[in-house]
Amino acid sequence: MIAGMILLVCLCVLALARPDPLPLVPHVEGILALAAKAHWVLEAAGVASLILLPIPFLAVLGASELHSERDAALALFIYFASSVIVPFIRCQPFPLLGWGASPVIGYALAIVSLCTNDLPIAGGYH
Repeated sequence: MIAGMILLVCLCVLALARPDPLPLVPHVEGILALAAKAHWVLEAAGVASLILLPIPFLAVLGASELHSERDAALALFIYFASSVIVPFIRCQPFPLLGWGASPVIGYALAIVSLCTNDLPIAGGYH
């Protein structure tokens, strides 16, 4: 198990070190810059929404008594927190701010899954 984790970390470092051949798309990776050009309030709203994005998973993490729900909430918190941080480090799309409905649908499904315990992600089907 330790060897597998070390291999995973090494592969992640290797992937992050590789340059992205695709150019930046302003309405995806540069969405906060576009918001800042339009008005500082829009930029502040974008940053605030990014900060608030992983918070519901922390709430479930603290409130749930089921191990499976806490595990799912922790995993989703780590995923959404890292997907908020990574675009500030390298050229990646911002979650829920960029172009497309897929991240919004995925986020909604994650929240519904944890709140209802009906989907397999939260250990449902008991």
